[in-house]
Amino acid sequence: NGRFMNHSSNPNTDFSQYGGATATRDIAVGEEITCDYGEFFEDFELLHLATA
Repeated sequence: NGRFMNHSSNPNTDFSQYGGATATRDIAVGEEITCDYGEFFEDFELLHLATA
């Protein structure tokens, strides 16, 4: 479930235009599944930089 993915600047998944997630590399057993929140929020990069 995508609600439980955390952000990463080097994510191991990518979302298609149809909403499905695909692994961008091999994901090890026990490794957290991550995505780039910037794909969902247009101003995420600005927010991330402002709060860093």
